[in-house]
Amino acid sequence: MFFRSKALEEAHRELQDREQLLRALSNRMAEERQDERLQIAAFLHDDLAQHLFRLSIQVDVARRHLAAGKLDETELSLEEIKETKNRTSDRIRALIRDLHRSPLGRAGLAEALHSFIAETARDSDVRVHTDIDELPLPPPIALLLYHIAREGVMNALKHAQAQNVWVTVKPVDDEVKLVLRDDGIGFDTADSAPEGHYGLTMMRERALVAGGTIEMRSAPGQGTTITVQIPTSWLAPEGQERTAAHPVAPQAGASPGTAPSHPGPSAESVLA
Repeated sequence: MFFRSKALEEAHRELQDREQLLRALSNRMAEERQDERLQIAAFLHDDLAQHLFRLSIQVDVARRHLAAGKLDETELSLEEIKETKNRTSDRIRALIRDLHRSPLGRAGLAEALHSFIAETARDSDVRVHTDIDELPLPPPIALLLYHIAREGVMNALKHAQAQNVWVTVKPVDDEVKLVLRDDGIGFDTADSAPEGHYGLTMMRERALVAGGTIEMRSAPGQGTTITVQIPTSWLAPEGQERTAAHPVAPQAGASPGTAPSHPGPSAESVLA
């Protein structure tokens, strides 16, 4: 009877822990939606409004040139108007595409990260190396990991002055492990992190709200490594706790590979 009561108490505590985690995740996702609204408002005010204001000025200039009979200047102004209009249309289409597209979509975390990294690294001199397993993660966990990785990669490209950035996602028992590493300038972890470096505060909040841990290692001239581990079993359906973080089996004809313990260009896909 004693052991039965003990087991019931432990089960009750676990249910309370799960409920608390789900509530925290729900709150965090609501905050993410609010952040997206603020980003859209900032885009409309800072980006689109400036394009439209520039367009109105160019139209006024073209009208004055035309009234003065300056046809060559008018033609030049019309070309500038066309260019501004095209840039504005491109920005609007990009916004519409982002609004209609979930970061993860149906493809899952791995493909979403590969797509984001390919698009981000296209105009950068930094080489981004990926070693990302496709894992059947619960959607809230996958979304949080995506945003953590996105924040880390963006800030590494902006602030680390690195030549290489490595992104690794692997299962570890009933957890998923994300490692972000760069060979940039690094900094002394005994001091406060440099302004904007890795957006560490936001990354830490996202990791902790999912019941995970985050660790940062860095030193001047030795780059920075951020390791995030998030449990997946709490949010897995009953009976799947043991397998929730295991990689998806490769399709027929695919060759399963053994990932190295230390990322290197020879074993990863490299995006220049």
